[in-house]
Amino acid sequence: MISEQTRSRILKARDSFPHRRSAILPSLYAVQEEVGHLSEEGIDVIAEVLDLHATDVFQVASFYSLVHTDPWGKYLIEVCINLPCALRGADTLAKYVQTKLGLDGDGEDHEAHEGTTSDGVFTFRPTIECLAACSWAPMMQVNQRYFENLTQEKVDQILDQLRELATRYPTGPVPGPEIGKLPDATERVQQ
Repeated sequence: MISEQTRSRILKARDSFPHRRSAILPSLYAVQEEVGHLSEEGIDVIAEVLDLHATDVFQVASFYSLVHTDPWGKYLIEVCINLPCALRGADTLAKYVQTKLGLDGDGEDHEAHEGTTSDGVFTFRPTIECLAACSWAPMMQVNQRYFENLTQEKVDQILDQLRELATRYPTGPVPGPEIGKLPDATERVQQ
């Protein structure tokens, strides 16, 4: 059930724009923030409040990669596969992350595929294009935080630390000081 607070945010977005269709994206974010993903009910509520068809709302939702209609894990992992990262082993790294998370199925396929771990901790999307960290390739993004100059050992360390944090903080966000202990872009090392 979509809360009155989220409905108010949708109304506020609607009233902030000269055309109600312009309020679709902020409304999608409001529902996703409350529910964790865009539920069918959420799309219907947005359509109702904005006086649009549900298909109009869904078309926008299906276009943007930061808006999703399926539940994601606590940590969204995306490995950049653009040319600089690819030249430095991103495809191998993406497949390694997928295998490490147990999302490789039968293991026969040589390409990495999207999926969520059975415990709901990680969602993996290996097909993100350019994250603008070409000088520190290969890299991955976890919940919009960069991890660069990756090796399999660094991936192991990052995933182990994230899983431990997910165990310690099963609901809600992880406190900033805890996240600060993970290696990040401020620890760039040129190779």
